[in-house]
Amino acid sequence: MLLELRDLEIRYPGRPPLGPYSISLAAGQTLGLAGESGAGKSTLLRALAGLHPGTTVPNLPARIAYIPQDLLAGLSPFLTVESQLADAAALPLLEPLDLNKPRIRNAYPHQLSGGERQRVLIALALATHPQLILADEPTAHLDPATESRVLSLLKQSGAALLIASHRERVFQQLACPVHRLTPAPTEPPTAPKTLNKNTPVLTIQNLTKQYFQRDWLLRQTPAHTALHNISLTLHTSETLVLLGPSGAGKSTLAHCIAGRETYQQGQLNLTTQTQLVPQEPSESLNPRLTIAACLREACGQAEPAQLEQMALPASLLNRPTRELSEGQRARVAVARAIAAFHNTPGLLILDESLSGLDPATRRHVLHYIHEQQAATGLACLLITHDREIAAGIGARTLTIESGRIVQ
Repeated sequence: MLLELRDLEIRYPGRPPLGPYSISLAAGQTLGLAGESGAGKSTLLRALAGLHPGTTVPNLPARIAYIPQDLLAGLSPFLTVESQLADAAALPLLEPLDLNKPRIRNAYPHQLSGGERQRVLIALALATHPQLILADEPTAHLDPATESRVLSLLKQSGAALLIASHRERVFQQLACPVHRLTPAPTEPPTAPKTLNKNTPVLTIQNLTKQYFQRDWLLRQTPAHTALHNISLTLHTSETLVLLGPSGAGKSTLAHCIAGRETYQQGQLNLTTQTQLVPQEPSESLNPRLTIAACLREACGQAEPAQLEQMALPASLLNRPTRELSEGQRARVAVARAIAAFHNTPGLLILDESLSGLDPATRRHVLHYIHEQQAATGLACLLITHDREIAAGIGARTLTIESGRIVQ
């Protein structure tokens, strides 16, 4: 056995221990780790990677690669992708991971989409030729075609693989046994009711966004056109799903709408306030603050009901956000964004914010958003790469590919 746990308990100060965990993993074997958001999947993987203070796991293999769920935490913000991969001798993995593009090679992590950052981390992990790979939701930001390619690459590495995921199709493709921390989901996704359209809150006409590069004389030349003549309209009380693969321009469009990016051509008219929940929830939450403090920043109050509406226990209210799982942080970020509207109409942009949630938790969050739409006229732009999520929402869907609306 490469890894053998027997009744491992993981402790946080002042809280009941997590576990006990008992897992066996042979050399070259793949084992799935399943469970609802907050069940302890990420905590267990961090402990096995030696990143949880006070927890020692005996008899671990010498070479372990850890692929974290917090993508920005695993990459240096000061180095380009090519520099980071070259330092790790990972450049040969650019091609099989579809990263061998000048735009990606010369980009810094914050300039990439979530799916591109995820593949860079996977390349760094595979380049170490590990005996054991600990993968925490490694396909959460990938479209199905890219997901299938990445899973095949992980399987072909020859390393033992302990992979945490909320997607049952991941375990089906890997044909692996699954260790479940919570019962398997049984209910199919349910679509919210169709909402009535009213006043336009967002109108975009022929929006074009280009990125530029500078030469040694600081002259700017176009390097990449991220968005080509995008046009769409979103009304109060409406949900619009923007579906597309990794790197299609979904996040770029969200940032343009939220005012985080500029654009060169076209018109963008907003008639209401906007809240963006980014792909990485840690971008919108201060890790030094408690959940209560984050909620008070947004609306001046923090109530247990604000957590319960997001399927989070009220006991987390005074917990620092850094101690939460990615799925829990995502729900806190959504709750904080909705609270900032103060029960008035607004535009909520969810940039892959639900992709890391298990189906049951995602349904709960969508139900609460639907209630807010009916009560306040909230409009929602939901960005996803997952056709299953898009179909389950039952809302109007636009497909974007290579920066163009194709449907």
